[in-house]
Amino acid sequence: MKNILIIDDEEKLRGLLARIIKSEGFDVLEAPDLKSGFKKLEQNEIDVVLCDVKLPDGNGVDFLEKIKSHFPLVEVILLTAFGKISDGIQAMKNGAFDYIVKGDDNDKIIPLLYKALEKSELQKKVQKLEKRIADKYSFDSIIGKSKGLEQVIELAKKVAKTDSTVLLTGETGTGKEVFAQAIHENSN
Repeated sequence: MKNILIIDDEEKLRGLLARIIKSEGFDVLEAPDLKSGFKKLEQNEIDVVLCDVKLPDGNGVDFLEKIKSHFPLVEVILLTAFGKISDGIQAMKNGAFDYIVKGDDNDKIIPLLYKALEKSELQKKVQKLEKRIADKYSFDSIIGKSKGLEQVIELAKKVAKTDSTVLLTGETGTGKEVFAQAIHENSN
């Protein structure tokens, strides 16, 4: 089940949006302000946030930066009653999935949610794959306990932190590829 958080101070609109989104099979959480919205983000695994721009305790465009810094995989769609081009531009720069005007774009909300969810899912898959690759090609995956091998691993760890080109030489089957992958995965 996908979780959607609606942050809007207009209770009737928030309730209407929640009913529409629930009818699509999503779990919906609601918050009337940014403070309680952030608490819900901390307490629940949220996939997409629908957030009003003008709220009693702040601006949704600015709040977007806080969401993205703490929860980078959460997609945020900003809703506004007063669409300003400058706010829309800033919202996109801050990482918004989209910026839409209430009333004019109501028929776009559900398709946008599906697209935002798709992006969020792809980002989660990429993150899992990157972790699996990093685990597979970490220095910890190199098998061996000899003093010489431990020295080579320490040297490889040191060189991985630098911006140097590395040439690995040795007999076939000695693990050059394993070391190359480990150095690559642990470098910038």
